[in-house]
Amino acid sequence: MQTNLSEVPALSDDHIYFIPLGGTGEIGMNLNVYQLNNSLIAVDLGMTFADESLPGIDLLVPDPEYLVKNKKKLLGLLITHAHEDHIGAIPYIWPELQCPIYATPFAGELISQKCNEFSNIENIPLNIVSNSKPIKLGPFEISYIPITHSIPEARSLQIKTHLGTLVHTGDWKLDKDPLIGPKTKEKTFRTIGKKGVIAVIGDSTNAPQEGWSGSELTVKKTFLELFQNKKGTIAVTHFSSNIARLVSIISSAHSVNREVVLVGRSLKKYFNAAKKTGVIKDLRVLSEEEGKNLHPDQIILVCTGCQGEPRAAMSKLAGEYHPCLSLESGDTVIFSSKIIPGNEKPIAVLKNKLNQKGIKIIDENFKGIHVSGHPHKDEIKELYSWLKPKAVIPVHGENRHLQSHSNIALDAGIQTSPIIKNGDILKIAPGKVEVVCSIQSGKLAVDGSRLLKVNHPSIKRRNKLKENGIVLVAMAITKTGRLLGEVSITGHGIFDSEDETLLINKARILAMRIINEDKKLSIFCAQNTKEKIRLALKKFFKDHYNKKPRIEVQLILTKHTHI
Repeated sequence: MQTNLSEVPALSDDHIYFIPLGGTGEIGMNLNVYQLNNSLIAVDLGMTFADESLPGIDLLVPDPEYLVKNKKKLLGLLITHAHEDHIGAIPYIWPELQCPIYATPFAGELISQKCNEFSNIENIPLNIVSNSKPIKLGPFEISYIPITHSIPEARSLQIKTHLGTLVHTGDWKLDKDPLIGPKTKEKTFRTIGKKGVIAVIGDSTNAPQEGWSGSELTVKKTFLELFQNKKGTIAVTHFSSNIARLVSIISSAHSVNREVVLVGRSLKKYFNAAKKTGVIKDLRVLSEEEGKNLHPDQIILVCTGCQGEPRAAMSKLAGEYHPCLSLESGDTVIFSSKIIPGNEKPIAVLKNKLNQKGIKIIDENFKGIHVSGHPHKDEIKELYSWLKPKAVIPVHGENRHLQSHSNIALDAGIQTSPIIKNGDILKIAPGKVEVVCSIQSGKLAVDGSRLLKVNHPSIKRRNKLKENGIVLVAMAITKTGRLLGEVSITGHGIFDSEDETLLINKARILAMRIINEDKKLSIFCAQNTKEKIRLALKKFFKDHYNKKPRIEVQLILTKHTHI
């Protein structure tokens, strides 16, 4: 049972605690906290996407209440890499924390870009870190350790304390042939392991998957083979942050004398950030305006929208409403990505549109077209053979991922690997690794310029309106209850077109009957009449439609005798 923050027992001094506030038991929205004595550090601050159960909401962020309550003790926010599920919540939550942020140059550039879009964020204390110089924050000494992933400059964190060393892996994989950045240095991790690791807090995303995740070099070879044999326009869609994938596409395209056009805002954002920070150099791409003048056999479009997002570039091309580019029958679209659970329907809709246009589709079922950025079982075993931790704490995944990760650790001879959830306060050292209590945690919905609890009354009302519709009733009456003019009734999401006029007239007569009856009373009470009308119409629509629309009644009291 989760404890209200006001009732959380005091945590013991000289103990290391790990507190996941987002990303454990779920994919996305990562926020993790380490606490020792009166000092806290936070690792990552990400977002996730809302589903249709939250009308009008696109983004969700972790509830930072525990950090806000302890903000005077919060020494810094450490960013492992620049994926949105690790940095996307910073503009929404950092203003409440006001702590220093530590990130690599590439992640730092993207954080700066995001924060510049928000008028309430000025002079954010962003510290760019190197791989060689440790960061000293109170009782914590943190070193950034390069590790491969599907985005540049991914880092694991070595967190030293006087009670022992922790390793927070961040998102990672062991790519033997990375196209961007160095290979993961086995020697570095073995050295850390020899000195002793009390716990690894690690990525569980692909723990159920056998073998190894594969190399980006494989994908590059696949692109080259596909590009050599295709006629017409080729469009490739992938996760915009995967700069290595983009480099593969550009180099393979140039090898077959095709030019690359970036189509979509987020692709251009990541590409420009990579150029600015020196991650990539001397790669030629064309603008959309330049690309529209080329012959189809000379062009490759790299597009946003691999998850079927309706406003992304690929959906615009499929729907024929992109302002200057198009796809024709016989062209080829390549989905160089996996389907994120929950996105099956929009991707199917997108593929159907492409099929209807006669466009050939190549997707994740084609061998070598995509490799994951997260480790499979054998990679996890390999890393733990280097680090030899006493404990493994699975994070970054749903419960089935955490369980698979825990099983891998225990099978490898690691002493303990508890399954925890968001809000658990886990004591790591000294002594037994165990949950000492759980605090309230949750999600906040980004609703325009404000953050709301996901169970906020306004969101509940939206769901009710979505399910049952709304009926608006308006009328003007005198203080004695005489009706002036007609009763106005309009409905949204409730009437059938063929019976709308008939039912509105019946509802209007019902409302007028109640007014006429109430005005005969010795004392006329407008509020009582309003409630009678609401209840009567509620029953009326329940009887006719077996639905319970929201009934809003407005009684306008006036001194005038006519309108």
